[in-house]
Amino acid sequence: MNFEEIGLSTAAWRIVFSGLLSVPTLGIGGIVDSAWILWDSDKQALRDKAARTWVVRLDQGDADPYGSSDPYLQR
Repeated sequence: MNFEEIGLSTAAWRIVFSGLLSVPTLGIGGIVDSAWILWDSDKQALRDKAARTWVVRLDQGDADPYGSSDPYLQR
């Protein structure tokens, strides 16, 4: 799988989708969205599935998964 940085529109969609789940359900949708990672095989929340994103955790000293030349992203 090829991972790359998400754009502003994708990040905004993740936030909007979370709001669309939470507001009409008085917060219950937000709880379900966040809890979804507990039983999802890909460890994705519903907002990640809607935006087709994965959260990639990096520890200090890990290689840059994007292969970026941006000095702020390199460790």
